[in-house]
Amino acid sequence: MKLNSRTAPFERLRNESRFLAALTLTSIALTIGCGDKPEPAPAPEPAAKAPVEITPPASPEPAPKPAAIVSSERKPVEVAAKAPVKTTPPAPPVAAPKPAAVASSKLKSVEVAAKAPVKTTPPASPVAAPKPAAVASSKGKSVEVAAKAPVKTTPPASPPTSAKPVQLNSTIQKVSYVIGHNIGSSIAKDALGLDETALTAAIKGALAKQPSKVSPQEQQAAMTAFQQHMMAKRQPGAPAASAMSKEQTKTVSSVIGNNIGSGIVRDGIDADANIFVAALKAGLAKQPSQISEEDSKSIMTAFQAEAKVKKEAEAKLLAKAGEDFLEANKKKKGVTVTKSGLQYEVIKSGNGKTPTTADKVTTHYTGTLVDGTKFDSSVDRGTPATFPVTGVIKGWTEALQLMKEGDKWRLFIPYQLAYGPQGRPGSIPPAAMLIFEIELIKVN
Repeated sequence: MKLNSRTAPFERLRNESRFLAALTLTSIALTIGCGDKPEPAPAPEPAAKAPVEITPPASPEPAPKPAAIVSSERKPVEVAAKAPVKTTPPAPPVAAPKPAAVASSKLKSVEVAAKAPVKTTPPASPVAAPKPAAVASSKGKSVEVAAKAPVKTTPPASPPTSAKPVQLNSTIQKVSYVIGHNIGSSIAKDALGLDETALTAAIKGALAKQPSKVSPQEQQAAMTAFQQHMMAKRQPGAPAASAMSKEQTKTVSSVIGNNIGSGIVRDGIDADANIFVAALKAGLAKQPSQISEEDSKSIMTAFQAEAKVKKEAEAKLLAKAGEDFLEANKKKKGVTVTKSGLQYEVIKSGNGKTPTTADKVTTHYTGTLVDGTKFDSSVDRGTPATFPVTGVIKGWTEALQLMKEGDKWRLFIPYQLAYGPQGRPGSIPPAAMLIFEIELIKVN
């Protein structure tokens, strides 16, 4: 059973195999299966032709008829020759070489053998000699037969945009730069071939806590095609995969970008989006970081230590606020307190079945923090959630076994029965007490 990863109480049922659900530096390669791609060996240059030695005649003679070389299209190609050509037989080779080749206009080679002087007959009428591929001069100088065939090449993909240096003043700007450059360098190293514009736009959107513009169905289709494409490129013997279309590449880039940004938000890092993207672009372009490796380690170590102290202080404040709230709330009329400390009040009563730990249930719910901040709602999504009774947080599991089909309750859950002292980065603060309105629609 798949549940939306945004569903707060379904911590134990969150879909860990969802495509790139929490993209990090290492999971880029592990999830997609990409490694370093060896560069193809350059095409060998055609062998240089041996110079032809020309001996001038002792006395002027009538101009001989140019020798004709038959091309691959069986049309004569005239080579001007004002004097008999004296050639030297090749020395006995260790491995017999192939005859020299003159390339035609269609990349086909024409073999030319020169083992003896060419006999020529004076022409009946003068014929203008075309420019030859190799011409012997009248001064007896060696002329190289050089008629290289044009090499057809595939134009390279457009390189990533070169990033300009940025001003790094605050600690968070430096942290944003270090993380962004590391991720960009990792993507460049793995040669993922992402669309930079779509990637960076999705990262900025996720850092601003905007929802992904790509549907789960589109994500799955695009990522499946991408994984097959990369596997065919990386693994010898893998079945060939069709090339990624521009739209598929953009979709994949958006999915990866959204998960990069969402992961940073979930980790509680208030990244500077502009600095992060600038550093990412520098990494994609394989530009060196503005911050040395040693300084990067020092910056991140100090930041993590500071973040830990800050989180612990925040947890203490939230725990105290939750305790105070529950202490006052339990005195209210209609509120019931269980042995575990769970509190609830009945909004509407039903008369259906009561679920057990062996059942699944279908519910509608809305979750808020003590200050009223809404962090999740199946009601807003318009789709009830179905899950096992034991597949949710402890406070829910306990309450569900006390409810009947048709009941609608309001739950007041201590943090010990919710997400604990760590919370859930990105949506649930550490040691946060939670309030849920839950309607038990059906026991399955």
